[in-house]
Amino acid sequence: MDVTLNNDQSFVLPLWVLLGTSYTDGTPPDPFVPDSVLQTLDISFTIDGATVVNGRNVANYYSKFGFDPAIPINSAPVDSVIWFQGIGITHAPLRPGTHTFALHAKNTQAAFGGFFEYNNTWTVTALP
Repeated sequence: MDVTLNNDQSFVLPLWVLLGTSYTDGTPPDPFVPDSVLQTLDISFTIDGATVVNGRNVANYYSKFGFDPAIPINSAPVDSVIWFQGIGITHAPLRPGTHTFALHAKNTQAAFGGFFEYNNTWTVTALP
């Protein structure tokens, strides 16, 4: 994916995220997954080959919170998004030029009964 950022533009990038939902059909709301699911990810995120996030520091990029109020979805049987658990970064503006972001992330413990793997590369141009 190609992305262009303006000069001096900071950014937020979610790397591996789970969202919990509530339902209209009597299904109980999704409970948070154990924190260890996100804290034990097989993860590597680099910018221009320099490691930003990996298995040693992933807990530093972990967030968990509920939405109050919930975010309505209204697409039966899903009613709303009620919580967020994820790994993500906030980053200061990049120096002008072309940059490469690379992400590999896979959970080592099941989440929602399964395993999810991402292998993404972004070409990011920061304008002068």
